[in-house]
Amino acid sequence: MILSEARQILGLGPAEDPRPHLREFHQARERIAELVRSSPNPVLADRYQQGLVEFDQALAAVHEHLQAIGLESKPDEAPQAEADRDQPAQAAMSPTTRLDETPTQTAPKSGRAGALVMWMLVFLTGAGGGAWLYFRNEENRELQRQARIALLERVGSGYIENRRWQEATTVFE
Repeated sequence: MILSEARQILGLGPAEDPRPHLREFHQARERIAELVRSSPNPVLADRYQQGLVEFDQALAAVHEHLQAIGLESKPDEAPQAEADRDQPAQAAMSPTTRLDETPTQTAPKSGRAGALVMWMLVFLTGAGGGAWLYFRNEENRELQRQARIALLERVGSGYIENRRWQEATTVFE
């Protein structure tokens, strides 16, 4: 997976620093994993699992990129990431920023990835519920059709036994 796709999946902008959001990403990943474990049917479990795999691949791509440029945040450095949020000018400077350049400050988009995950879950739940209602409605229609056929067969057989040929023909048509 390329970095731009990973950023899009995680809800990050093209130049946004992912380090302040790593904790949120790991929490969102755990919520998706919990949905996979507690899904009510295998179809939803497969959909959630696909989303989880995609999210994990995106997270791994971001971690690889951070390691490649030497900015990987270790789990014990998570408080440092919050300290970086308090000092945005310092966090915006990267090792490649020259001292005579002024770094651009961007407001951190906290919760964007979580909101994206929640909307994805809402849509998937709606789609699953809609599909379940559709198939249940189709099953009820088929049962009603079978019951009507059985009733007409009984009525037609009764007309044949009473030698009411015209009514029997009409019923069987």
